[in-house]
Amino acid sequence: MEEGKNEQTTSDVEEDIKTGPENGEAVVLNSENDNEAVNYDAERRDVEVNSGVEDTNVMPDSTSVLLNSQGSDSPEIKKDSGDEDEIELQDMNDDHPISPSTIGDVTMSGIDDDFTQAALKKIRKNAISCAMLTVLVIVIVVLAIVVIVLSVHKKRPPHIVLILAEDLGWNDVGWHNPDVMMPVLNQLAADGVIFNQTYVQPLCTPSRVSLMTGYYPFRTGNQHQILFNLHPSGLPLEFKLLPERLKDVGYLTHNIGKWDLGFCKEEYLPTRRGFDSHYGSWTGGTTHYGKIATDTCGKTAVGYDFRDNTGVVQESDTYLTFMLAERAVEIIKGHSTKCPLFLQFSLDIPGKIPEVPPEYEAKYSYIADERTRKFYGKMSVMDDAISSVVEALKTSALWEDTLFIFISDNGALACSSGSNWPFRGTIATLFEGATRVPAFAHGNMLKRTGYVNNQLWHMVDLHQTILSLAGAESASGIDGMNMWETFSEDKQSPRKEIVYNIDDDELSPGAAIRVGDYKLITGNPDLLYPCRLANESDGWYNFGDIPIHVFRGDTTGMDFPPPSNVTYLFNIKDDPEERNNTAELYPEIVQELHHRLDEHRKHLVPAVNQTPDVSGDPKNFGGVWSAGWC
Repeated sequence: MEEGKNEQTTSDVEEDIKTGPENGEAVVLNSENDNEAVNYDAERRDVEVNSGVEDTNVMPDSTSVLLNSQGSDSPEIKKDSGDEDEIELQDMNDDHPISPSTIGDVTMSGIDDDFTQAALKKIRKNAISCAMLTVLVIVIVVLAIVVIVLSVHKKRPPHIVLILAEDLGWNDVGWHNPDVMMPVLNQLAADGVIFNQTYVQPLCTPSRVSLMTGYYPFRTGNQHQILFNLHPSGLPLEFKLLPERLKDVGYLTHNIGKWDLGFCKEEYLPTRRGFDSHYGSWTGGTTHYGKIATDTCGKTAVGYDFRDNTGVVQESDTYLTFMLAERAVEIIKGHSTKCPLFLQFSLDIPGKIPEVPPEYEAKYSYIADERTRKFYGKMSVMDDAISSVVEALKTSALWEDTLFIFISDNGALACSSGSNWPFRGTIATLFEGATRVPAFAHGNMLKRTGYVNNQLWHMVDLHQTILSLAGAESASGIDGMNMWETFSEDKQSPRKEIVYNIDDDELSPGAAIRVGDYKLITGNPDLLYPCRLANESDGWYNFGDIPIHVFRGDTTGMDFPPPSNVTYLFNIKDDPEERNNTAELYPEIVQELHHRLDEHRKHLVPAVNQTPDVSGDPKNFGGVWSAGWC
C-alpha cells in the first residue's frame, strides 16, 4: 500500500468520532436488563497501520478487545490467531459480540498510539457509563418497591372494641358456670386469653375513673361510693381521658351505653371528653324497657335517661340492650378502614333490674328459681347482642385487625342479681367478690391464645395498655402499667400490688391493699354505709340463695349503728374465698401492709362534692335527667 493513501490526520479521525453516526462510526449499547440496543451502523474505513517500530503501547496484532457492560474497570484483551486486526465489543452476559460486519473494518493508518488509546478509552467509558446507569435504575426500582411494601405493611394501630358489662359476677359467665348459655362469648374466650386474676374497683363509677384516667380513684377524688344522679360533680376536668388521647393519634372514638362520670354540666358529658359520639344513659343506669333512672342513697328522684349525643331519644318499649347493640352495628358498618376505631360498649346488663324478654327467660324454663331464670336469660341476651357486634366487625373487614376486650365493671349484686361464687361479698365491698371479675381478650395480635392467664392486673392498667398499643402518650406518673406483653405472651406481670380503695371519709373510712399473696382490709369493708350495713353484704352468695342484704334509698332522719372497723389479713393465693383471717397470726405482715397503705395515702385527694342537689331533679327538666344545674 502506498504511503499516504487514504491518509487522515489525527484531528480528522477525532472529529469523526465526535460526530458519531453521521460520520460512520459505530456504537453499540446493550443492556441485560432492558434488552434494548442502539446501533449506529458504521461506514467501513480501511486505514492501514504501517509501523516498523515495536512498541508495547501499540495494540498487538490480531487482538480482540471485549468491554464488559457490567462495569468492568478495564477491557479484557484476548489474543487471536488470525492475521487481521479485529476490535470486538462483547456483552459478557448475552454473548453477542459486535462483529466486523456490524462495526466495520477500521484500518488505522497514520493514527498515532495516543489516539488509539484515547478512542478505546472513550468506548470503554461509554460502556461503563451505560452499565452504571443500568445499575442505578435497578437500585432506584428496588428501593421504590421496598418503600411501597413497607408502606403497605406498616404496622397500623388496631381497632379496639371494649365490652364493659354491668355488675357481672365471677359465676355469671359460661366459662365459670356451664349452666349459663352464651356460646358466642364462650367461644371468643376459649379462642383468646381468659384472665384469672383481673381486678376492678368495687363500684361502677370508680372503675370507670380508673379506665379513663389511668389513676386509682383515690387520686382523682372519686373514691367515695359512686356518683349518684343528684351529685353536683363528676370526674374532674383536669384529667385528659383515654378517648382524648386516642384521638390525638387518629382514632375515631364512640361510647355506647352507661356513662356514669358526671353530667350536671355539659363539660362532664362524654362528647365533651373525647368521644365522637355517645348513645345511652348519662346516669348510673336505667331500667331495660322504660329507660328510667332512680337516684338512691340520700334523696330520691326519678326521670327518663336515654341520650343520642346530647339529644333525647324518643321513648319506646324496645329492650335497651338491643337498641344499644343496633347502634354499635351501625357505627361499625359506617366506619372507614382508613382510621382506627375505639368503641366502648358499656352494656346495661346484667345490671340490677330483673327485666328480660320472655323468650330468653323461656330458655331456662327448667330452673325453678325465678330470679335465677331471669338472670340467666339476661346473660343470653348479652351473648346475642355481642354476637351481632362481632358479626358486623367481620362483614366490615375490621375483625382481623380488632383487639376485642371483655370485662365487668365490678362484681354482682349477689344473690338478688348475679353471683360472685365462690368469692366473698357483693358489689361495693372490699372483698374479692366485688373486685375480682371475669375478663378475656381476643385478637390476631395476641401471640399466645387458647389458655388461662393467671397474671395479676387491674382495670387501671387497661388505660396504659390501650394507649401503648395505639401508639398514644399517657400522662406521667399514672398508676396504670403496660400489660401488653402479659396479655399477648403470658409474660410475668409487672404488677405486684393492687389498691382496692382508700377512703378516709369521716362517716365510714375503709381501705384495702394486696401485695403479693397477702391482702389487708381495714375499717369498714362496705362502701355504701349507711345505705347498707356490712353484715348485709359480707357473706358468700350463690344463685338460689335467699338475699339477706338490703339497700336503703332515702336515709334522711334514720339512725344506724356505727360502721364496722375491721382488720382482716388473707392469703389470697391459699385462701381466695377469704374465709380465714390471719391478722393475729402475722402482725408483722399487717404492719407492713399498713405502712404501704400509708405510702399511697400521701396521694389521697379529697372526694368530689357528693352533697345531693335537688336542682338536678328531673322534674325541673320535663322529667328527663339533664345537664346545666351545677
